[in-house]
This record gives sequence, C-alpha cells and structure tokens, in this order.
Amino acid sequence: MAESLDIDRDRVLELFLAGASYRSIAKSLKQTEADVEDAVRSAMGAATARREYLAANVDAVALERREALFRSQYPIALAGGDGSAAAAKVCIALLEGMRDNVAGVGDVAASAASTEAVLLALRTRLVAEIDACRDARKLTSLSRQLLAVLAEIDSKITPPGSKRDDLKAKREQRRAAARGSESADSGRAGG
Repeated sequence: MAESLDIDRDRVLELFLAGASYRSIAKSLKQTEADVEDAVRSAMGAATARREYLAANVDAVALERREALFRSQYPIALAGGDGSAAAAKVCIALLEGMRDNVAGVGDVAASAASTEAVLLALRTRLVAEIDACRDARKLTSLSRQLLAVLAEIDSKITPPGSKRDDLKAKREQRRAAARGSESADSGRAGG
C-alpha cells in the first residue's frame, strides 16, 4: 500500500460511508483513486470490529447513507426555488425507503407549490414513520429529522393569533375608531 501520508483516513471513510465513489472522494481530497481505495481498505482494516459490525448491520450503513443524502436535499427542498420540487421528491422517496406503507403524503409534497406545504407533508410523513418504527437507530434518525422539520415550520409559518391577541386587536380598532369619531365631532363643534 503506497498510501499518501497526508490523506485523512477518517474523512475518506466518512465520505465512503455516505455513498461517495472513490473517484469523487479522490477529486474532493485531491488524491488518486488508488490512494483513496487504499485509505478505505486501511481504515476498514484498522477498525475490524467496526467493519464486522457494519457487515452485520447493512441496514445501518444504508441508513447512514440515506441520512447523508436527506441532509443534502432537505435545505434545497425548503428553499422553494429551482429544484425544490425535485429535492422534495428525493426527501419523500428517502423516507419511503424507510417505510413505504404511508400513502398519499408524498404526492402532496411533490406537487406542492409552497414551502409550507412541503414542510407540513414532511412532518406528517415523519410522524407516521416514527409511529411505525421499531428500530432504535431509525427512530433516532427519524426523531432528529422531525425536530429539524418542526424547527423549520416554526420559523417559516406564523401561527394564528390567540383569542387574547384577537381581543386586543379588536379593542385597538374600537379605540382608533372612537378617536377618529371624537376628532370629527370636535372639528364640527369648532367650525
């Protein structure tokens, strides 16, 4: 193994587990594909217990890759610009990969014209996924994704006013109207 001395094996392994090809890893780290392959083999060999764990838990590796892809597409879906509908479709498809028996929500998000509709559809989908989840790893991932969606909903969608806010607004309108009529009455009296 003629591995480059300055290659970051942990970063290479992280990119590899996220689904990047040797070629794309080599390009991003300015290394040769052979060095990247050697680094992956070395990192996997150095962590034999981890490798055995990953081999025994293929679903965990797939989940890590789905999460990485979801994290890359989610901000694009929220942006509401070009490509947001396609990114929303990718996010929905990734969630469907975790569990595909919740029907109808994906179509709403994919055809939605607004960011709010996409967020609400994602929230609905994630809640359904969490309710049906039996795998602790997936549950943790889904919970993180739900918290991110809820935070985004809180920042983007303004909630309707409370009854107290409505009463306060009506009171202000009445006061403003009363001040306006007083001004009109005083104008007539002085003229």
